Amino acid sequence: MKKMRNLGIQMLYETGKAWTRAIARLSLTSARKPLRHKVTILFPILIIAYIIYYLANIPNRDTREFIDVWKWWENPYEACDGNFIGYGHEFAWLKMATVDPARPGVFAIQCNDWTLPSYSFEYGKEYTHLISWMSSLERAKWKTPESSGHPIDDTVTFAVQRYESHNLYHTMTEWYNIYFLCRRFKIDMKKVNVLFTNYQPRGRMEEAWEALFHNISFIKDLKQTTIYKHLIWNILSYESPLNFHWQLHLPWAKGFSEKFVQSFGFNFDKQLECSNLTVLIIWRRDHKNFASDENKRTLFRKIKNEAEVLEHVQKNLESATIHDIVLEEIPFKRQLELVVKTDILIAMHGAGNAFTMFLPHHAVLFELFPNYWGLQAHFRAFARWRKLKYHYWMNEDPANEFPDYYTHIPPSIIDSNMKEIKNELCGRSRLSDL
Repeated sequence: MKKMRNLGIQMLYETGKAWTRAIARLSLTSARKPLRHKVTILFPILIIAYIIYYLANIPNRDTREFIDVWKWWENPYEACDGNFIGYGHEFAWLKMATVDPARPGVFAIQCNDWTLPSYSFEYGKEYTHLISWMSSLERAKWKTPESSGHPIDDTVTFAVQRYESHNLYHTMTEWYNIYFLCRRFKIDMKKVNVLFTNYQPRGRMEEAWEALFHNISFIKDLKQTTIYKHLIWNILSYESPLNFHWQLHLPWAKGFSEKFVQSFGFNFDKQLECSNLTVLIIWRRDHKNFASDENKRTLFRKIKNEAEVLEHVQKNLESATIHDIVLEEIPFKRQLELVVKTDILIAMHGAGNAFTMFLPHHAVLFELFPNYWGLQAHFRAFARWRKLKYHYWMNEDPANEFPDYYTHIPPSIIDSNMKEIKNELCGRSRLSDL
């Protein structure tokens, strides 16, 4: 996001300078042009100025920051007789919250205070959905929940507005946020409901949502106004502890990984067998985010010579079992089934590497980067939090980059890294077994 924002600002800045020069030239020759002519010139400038302001104010939490999540519970903000409790300016717990399907994003609570709660959220400051929900908070029109005539849902429910719901990494931040809050409040994650406040087409991640939680639903699908006895506004996905990549430790990382795989009936019983290593290669290919999309999405960071990469992995790990997959082509549960049995995960930098959270305890992630993207800390952090081994390679030769975001991976890179990883996993004394 930061890279795109800076590029956008630079492009608009250059455009603005060009417009300024053009106006300066016009002003010398058309000082007496009619007002309509001047408005025609000024209007695009105002539009450009607004876009620059918007891009400059896109929230960009520096992922190098450290975050003390335990401070969120210090001095919670309570209002309306405890019907609204804000924690650390990151999330809120509403009691007896009214939700009207005709007005998604508008919540009502019983409040006898003179004014409704005034509370801010840390990330974004101006336009995130949490800010919008807060500004739209209303007083309930009923005197008691029972007298409202609306059904009352007793289950603890998380209100979630999804961003990039097709993306495993961003979706995992949502899963982790709910797990983290459930564990902190001593709630069984399998007994909570999730209420999606914005609609997106059903995608590949729904299978996981349904496995992790008691029930998932959309506000738009509610048949009538409903009162939720306990409604938690979830932590914003971009503010997730998973997004602070320079932390040395992630709270309850092991517990999250175990809870997740157990929800699918799997476990971390994979033992390292140097005579039969298991390798998983994830390819990135253009695809549709949702089945209903008309066109495929063009992906960055694709491998040009997939067959050659596969050949050299096989050559260096002759007795290994090797799976090479495209995530979009197989069900989520099958993806996870492969991951929990994987000793070596090989992939270009991308959301699929979020599966590092569910690799066996001894596993290795080998991450590849093109020269136009730069090193990213996301999955190095995941490996560190899981105490896994991490290898990476970044292309430094422009000749290896091809149109449509393909990168040629030199076979020598595969050879050298496979040898290093074999040695790291199994030790020199055991290499003969391979």
